[in-house]
Amino acid sequence: MIFSKGTPVWSDMSSLFVNVDRLALFLKKNQFTGAIRLNTNSRMFVILMADGDIVAGAEKDPGRDETVSFSVDRILAAVEEHSDVRITVSKLEKDLVEIFSRLYDRNVLNQGKSVCAECSDPDTYLKSKKNENYSGYLCLNFPRSSRTAVISLANGIVEAVVSDSIHLTRKDSEESRDRMARMLLSKAKVKGAGIHSCSTG
Repeated sequence: MIFSKGTPVWSDMSSLFVNVDRLALFLKKNQFTGAIRLNTNSRMFVILMADGDIVAGAEKDPGRDETVSFSVDRILAAVEEHSDVRITVSKLEKDLVEIFSRLYDRNVLNQGKSVCAECSDPDTYLKSKKNENYSGYLCLNFPRSSRTAVISLANGIVEAVVSDSIHLTRKDSEESRDRMARMLLSKAKVKGAGIHSCSTG
């Protein structure tokens, strides 16, 4: 599941002692921006919040190792089925919350067409996207490490590059975002990663 760990506020709390509903209400009252991560023995859920409002929810599908959009009501209902859920609350920058919420809400990570062949030359490919004023996402799935990276483009411009460990957004320079996008596409070619494109334009 693609997710930023952010800056932990509380880590590895137990639902035996912490009520998830009340925790969400407390965070709402304090206009929290970040994520609540909920881990059971076999499932992982994420609830994203911005200024105290819940903006998205997702689950890591244990059967297919995919990230699936999930309503918060369904997440809370699923959590209630387990006696001991581990809870971690982390702060995230608002632009990261926005990006991840779009990824989860649109189910971008699990759809789109394969563009592996087109990406054999990253520079040429990104230039073609710029000429097309392309808006959408390039999702890179590295099979050996089971890691995912996403390159977000708006009107042909790389607006964000995110993975578990990479978080480049509009606050970073366009040059650094472009460089990272090219590097990841080159790495994907070498590692035999799957690449698919999901247009939003």
